[in-house]
Amino acid sequence: MTTKSEILRLINENGELKDSDLAGLLGVAHQQVNQAARGLEAAGLISRSPGLDGVIRNGPRTASPSMAPSPRFSPRPAATSKPKPSPVVGSAAAGTPVTRETLNQLGFQEHALRRVPSSDVPAAGLIGWDTVGHVPDSPGLYCFVGQFESSRDLRIFYVGMTTHLWMVAKGQLPGGVARGGQRYGRPKHAGTTRQRVNAEIARMSVMGWTFTHWLRPVQVPPGSANVKALLLAEESRLINIWELRVAGWNRG
Repeated sequence: MTTKSEILRLINENGELKDSDLAGLLGVAHQQVNQAARGLEAAGLISRSPGLDGVIRNGPRTASPSMAPSPRFSPRPAATSKPKPSPVVGSAAAGTPVTRETLNQLGFQEHALRRVPSSDVPAAGLIGWDTVGHVPDSPGLYCFVGQFESSRDLRIFYVGMTTHLWMVAKGQLPGGVARGGQRYGRPKHAGTTRQRVNAEIARMSVMGWTFTHWLRPVQVPPGSANVKALLLAEESRLINIWELRVAGWNRG
């Protein structure tokens, strides 16, 4: 794990901590902790304020409506003058370590996310993207995997299931029939969960993370009546294996 990720974990577990406390717990130089903590504060992920003794302490900080996406994105203003609330994001998640080999063995295929600055984004804290490449014409499972800056380590943050992979990746069926709110990369009409996942990716992208979309097609016998039940069972199994209700963004 990176110094930033470890600092977030320790703060979430222990509450306010001084730079010297963090340096001792992590076994790294005080200056390294100071630089990482300042970066986290700039990204709006923690607060840094002096205690009664005048020493700076690092504490947890919830997302605020003023949190903005990376300057690489240029959200289009909302069509209505009525302000929309920013999506609710949880405390910083560390994700679960995973390898490409494991994902490939499970049948997942990697897809890059190509950012789209001109996408129809309704509020600060959301971003737009296209899921690049061929998407299987089938039901299946999908996940979002992050990689921090130059690190080769992968971490999985979210797993979901869908009766058609085109819906979560392309926002429509192969024939062109669109269904609003199904696509993660176009959050304007998305439901609460998809906006929340989009906001988490936006927030961590500012910190230097790069995300990919992994898709796993599932072959279902013609006329099968329990497709959704099978998908839900496998989704639940993977969420539990990777502990994504604790380390990631899955809820419920």
